[in-house]
Amino acid sequence: MTKSLPPQPEGHRKPKGPQKRIPYSPPLTPANDAGEFVFGGAYQPAELGRWATFPRWEAMEAACVTCGFEPAPIQNAAAEALETQPEALAEIGYRTSLFQRSIKAGMIEEHFAPMDAIQILEDRNCWYPTKLKEVASEIPAFNRITSQPSATQPGNSGANDNGVISPESECRFTSKSGRTKVIKLYQQMLLALSLEHLDLVPERPQNPTAKLILQAMEKHFERLPNEDTVRDHIGHWINDVME
Repeated sequence: MTKSLPPQPEGHRKPKGPQKRIPYSPPLTPANDAGEFVFGGAYQPAELGRWATFPRWEAMEAACVTCGFEPAPIQNAAAEALETQPEALAEIGYRTSLFQRSIKAGMIEEHFAPMDAIQILEDRNCWYPTKLKEVASEIPAFNRITSQPSATQPGNSGANDNGVISPESECRFTSKSGRTKVIKLYQQMLLALSLEHLDLVPERPQNPTAKLILQAMEKHFERLPNEDTVRDHIGHWINDVME
């Protein structure tokens, strides 16, 4: 005869077996696995092939297009519509500031070529739609806008007798990163002079360097920038060279 078990007290639950682990799911973000932002509302997909053919971009246009968005809907949208994708909005704001500061530093013109924007982003490991580069790099007019003789013509190799590229050679602007390299060389030269002769201490918030540079410029130029602009450029020299 089978012996029955005593009744369980009220409220007592049967012990469970080993619990299954819940697999980890990363939090959702506005960007997909490829780094591309999703679309909707004010964030409409840009016509990349068309934008890549434009000879010049503005800072805001470049920021939007390199994130994959049409600029006009974003520029005309209300704040509530823009805040639906805070990560995309923050990235557009960062890139707009990046291009504006590059203009102030003299790295690019106020209206700049698509390849200039792409080069700046590549230097900082920033994602952008590859189609922009594919189309823009195939348009020869974007690669050479100059009245100087071609470096490929006989007798004009762009290098001196020692094989060193001269500052007048246009090849520094036609190569993929030539322009950026020349600008960084200028920054290194100015930074070295400032460290050696203009009392610049990068770790110190206040330096007399900007005032000393302006005093020197007064002897040679009529139109001068204000001291804050010079100080901003010095900050760019330090950050870019240290990178």
